[in-house]
Amino acid sequence: MQKKLLAVLLAKFYLRHNRGLELTSFIVNAVKMIVYFGGLWYLVKEWFNIDFSKWIAIGLAFGYIVICYLIGFLDEKIGFWKIQNIYNSRELNPFIREMAKNIEDIKNNGGGK
Repeated sequence: MQKKLLAVLLAKFYLRHNRGLELTSFIVNAVKMIVYFGGLWYLVKEWFNIDFSKWIAIGLAFGYIVICYLIGFLDEKIGFWKIQNIYNSRELNPFIREMAKNIEDIKNNGGGK
């Protein structure tokens, strides 16, 4: 019983950690893009003597976030994530593959094998 309780606590901790990591990485990635494009702005200014607004770094970072959002939106509409989940569950998990096969047998044969 003690092992099961420890496993449940560890699983909850793992899921909460990963969810927090995803949300934190979104914020860190946005700041990182501003720094990246700011550095790119500086290098273009120094090497090629082309001067343009410093705000271009923030605009490019914002554009990056919008493009990532649009890709995620298209992924949601096209259903690529569903294909990934079906493959992950049915192909890589023998228990779910067997369960899906049994459900198909029930649908097709009325429950008989």
